[in-house]
Amino acid sequence: MSLTYDSLPVFIGGTLSGPNNNNYIPATQVDVTLNTSNNPKRKLGKTIGTGDQFGFQGALQADINLTSLVHSAYYTGYDFIKEANQADSFDILIGDNKYSLCYLTDLSVNIEPFRPVTVKAKFTSLQPDTGVQISGTGWNVGIGTVNPSIDGDGFAYGYTSTVTDGDAGNHEVLTDVQYSMTYNRRYERTPVTRLNNINPTEMLLDGIEEEMTINSSGLETLIDYEGELLNRSVAVSINNYEGKNGIGAGITTPLLNMIEFKRGSRIVTEDYSVAGGDSVTTRATIKQIKL
Repeated sequence: MSLTYDSLPVFIGGTLSGPNNNNYIPATQVDVTLNTSNNPKRKLGKTIGTGDQFGFQGALQADINLTSLVHSAYYTGYDFIKEANQADSFDILIGDNKYSLCYLTDLSVNIEPFRPVTVKAKFTSLQPDTGVQISGTGWNVGIGTVNPSIDGDGFAYGYTSTVTDGDAGNHEVLTDVQYSMTYNRRYERTPVTRLNNINPTEMLLDGIEEEMTINSSGLETLIDYEGELLNRSVAVSINNYEGKNGIGAGITTPLLNMIEFKRGSRIVTEDYSVAGGDSVTTRATIKQIKL
């Protein structure tokens, strides 16, 4: 019997103790890849042995890619985003399979009109679940009925999220109309392997870079060969309908105000286009170095 999606909920961090765990995230897709570091054993004057064809010169690498939505009821599962936790590892539970010492390497957020806000994250696990079967849990996530529950009104959408570009009437990058935006954060990490250990025991954080691309109806100014330095911050507030209108539980930290490009960030790319019967569309890319 094959496993179906409803038996493979995703939890990140915490005690990972079961269905009452607050670290559930509303994932829509998860991909797990296990890679060995193998090389053929080709020796001069010797044939390849039938049962000894490969040598292994590195640890098993497990990459976890997940896509999730943003919901007001579930935020502790996103603690891996917090600045205070950027050097830390987390455990990830997918169904009944546990992946330990998971380090975030890539993070992206996509916001479009009238579509749910999506978060994509890539982790590297130093202690993946091996030698066992893929297994699911005996419970699933209901729609507003069981714990953890998912209420449709709690999701964040593009039309409930806003881009703050400088001050009112004094935009830093774009004109008044923003169509969509994509945010990316990349972590540079170095695995640490100690003597008498097959697998790395931790990963050191070497650097963090952030990039945001915003599609709009116009640009304030065209950049020169140095790009353009931001004199004011450009930020994105991720929220849902209830939070935006102050009538219920909105999106909370760490997702609410996680995207902010402060003064000193730089616009590095701009482009614009226009087609017959259409208006000008523009795109600007902002970068900043966090570490």
